[in-house]
Amino acid sequence: TGFTAGLIVAWALMLRLHGAYDHRILGHGPEEYKAVATASFQLFAMVAIASYVLRLDLARGYVAMAMPAGIFELLLARWLWRKWLTMHRSSGRMSGSVLVVGDREHLVDLIRALDSVPAAGYRVVAACCSCADRSDIGKVPVVGDEMEAADVAARRGIRADRTQRP
Repeated sequence: TGFTAGLIVAWALMLRLHGAYDHRILGHGPEEYKAVATASFQLFAMVAIASYVLRLDLARGYVAMAMPAGIFELLLARWLWRKWLTMHRSSGRMSGSVLVVGDREHLVDLIRALDSVPAAGYRVVAACCSCADRSDIGKVPVVGDEMEAADVAARRGIRADRTQRP
């Protein structure tokens, strides 16, 4: 029982260390599945090595049975949650509000790209560009120029994700 509890805790920690719970990868793209697989294989490699060195028959059984079953169940659960999340994101819920900033020509392409993948969880709510006319870009209102972007974001409650800055 103690070994099982320790294995569960260690698995959760390995998933955390490999970024499997990072909000930027949840629900979209292959990185989520890659993080789960990498964390799982590394954990069970360590368990297998420890089992061999310490001659623990119990741990060998876990490697043979728990790893394939656990990885399969984790990936299946992630896939099911992803389907649920995609359904909600496609209807405009559970998505992050995005303020796009730049020149009009590039913003048209950026807005089109973000709108084409609703499962990614980005919903463009406003734009800031220094074009002469402040007309909307498609269905996105132009609410200021680049210099006003921080103020616009604060007024609209759009949070800066500092983890993506260079």
